[in-house]
Amino acid sequence: MGIGKIDVDINEPQGISFLDAQGTFMTNDLLPLVHKSFSGEK
Repeated sequence: MGIGKIDVDINEPQGISFLDAQGTFMTNDLLPLVHKSFSGEK
């Protein structure tokens, strides 16, 4: 099984109060490799 990469950029000038993302392709073995980042005002 190959490992892919998914990059997502969201630009929402009015702000986002909640974002839920799910990936059914992931297994618990891959979970430590997932990188989440946030930049901007909270």
